[in-house]
Amino acid sequence: MNDIKLTFKVLFLVGTLVLILGFILVSVPQSDISGLKEQLSQTTLNSEKASLERLISAESMNLNTFYQPMSDILKVFGGLVIVYSILSTAFEIAVENRSKKQ
Repeated sequence: MNDIKLTFKVLFLVGTLVLILGFILVSVPQSDISGLKEQLSQTTLNSEKASLERLISAESMNLNTFYQPMSDILKVFGGLVIVYSILSTAFEIAVENRSKKQ
């Protein structure tokens, strides 16, 4: 029974960490972009505005082409590991209880 609990804890922890990493991976670039937009709204020089607009465009492109897909993959993988840990533990406990009854 301890082996089942340990396996569940490890798998659940790994799934949770991967899921959290997926959320963090996308939130950091989004906060950077919002900071750049704030700088853009406070800038008065046209050359600085153009530079910030190009930087915001590049960061948005990176967010949409790399960070968001990677984040989605990590979220799905983390969720699947959590679901697997729950289902496999439930089945192991059911099999163990069935074998004890016989």
